[in-house]
Amino acid sequence: MFLFTIGAALLVLVAVLQGQREARRREIALLRAVGYSSRRIRRLIQREYMGLLMTGILAGFASAILATLPSFISSHSG
Repeated sequence: MFLFTIGAALLVLVAVLQGQREARRREIALLRAVGYSSRRIRRLIQREYMGLLMTGILAGFASAILATLPSFISSHSG
C-alpha cells in the first residue's frame, strides 16, 4: 500500500509539472521581454523552488510530529 501511495504521488507530481511547463515558458518569455536577465530569471525560479521545498519539509516534519505524538504521549504517561 505504501509503495502504491508513493507511486501515485509521483505520477501526480509529474503530471502537474508537465502541465505547467508551457505556462512557465510563456512566463519566462514575458520576463525576458521586459528586460530580466537570464541570471535574474534563474534566481527567481530557484527562490520559488526553495520556498516550495521548505514548505514541503516543514509540512512533512509537522505531519510526522503529529502522527507520532499520540504514541509518544501514551508511552510516557504513567
